[in-house]
Amino acid sequence: MEWMAEVRLRVDARLETYLTGKRESAAALSADSAELVEAIRVLTMRGGKRLRPAVLFAAFGAVRSDDDADDVGPTVDASAALEVL
Repeated sequence: MEWMAEVRLRVDARLETYLTGKRESAAALSADSAELVEAIRVLTMRGGKRLRPAVLFAAFGAVRSDDDADDVGPTVDASAALEVL
């Protein structure tokens, strides 16, 4: 299951980058906004198996062409979106 660990690392990194940016944007609005975004970040980043991203990566692997093999950026973004939902 080494590939699942890689999926989790990629998705966690994308989520952390996204949510940190949102927290900074929210802090410019108000302390309460920043606190809310931080609570969402903590909840999202506290763990889990990241099964939804793993299924999405498996589906991508099943239909990708050889030209798409190294371009997983959009898949990482979509996987992070699934986790936020």
